[in-house]
Amino acid sequence: MADELAEAGYRIVLTGSADEAGLTAQVAALMASLPEDLAGRTELGTLAALVAQAELVICNDTGISHVAAAMCTPSVVICCGADASRWQPLDGRRHQVLWHPVGCRPCDYDHCPTGHECAEGITADAVVREAFGLLAALGDASHAAA
Repeated sequence: MADELAEAGYRIVLTGSADEAGLTAQVAALMASLPEDLAGRTELGTLAALVAQAELVICNDTGISHVAAAMCTPSVVICCGADASRWQPLDGRRHQVLWHPVGCRPCDYDHCPTGHECAEGITADAVVREAFGLLAALGDASHAAA
């Protein structure tokens, strides 16, 4: 997914907490292009500044999705167990939320007992399609309302 965006000329930056550095390193190792891996190296203010300069954020439904909304940076949010209608960004033009319907939504589990069907039901192709669609729809004016 990120390689398709890199091939289109976008710079790929991976972020996460220090605890997620191993995961982002695995993602980087699987990529054909060379992303910048900043996991564990950004405080909240630095992350917000980075997001504010980004053309697009692709993330799951965690804090960074709210940072993207606050910075008016377009985003594709992969919503796993949360109630998407409750937590999705209010600006549906700039922020697209992808979610797969499952019977256990909203999730009340600390550890998924069913194999994360909520996440597995969202394909990489769907995320890439949504990302390119959002970039095309917003064009260069994506930060005009910031």
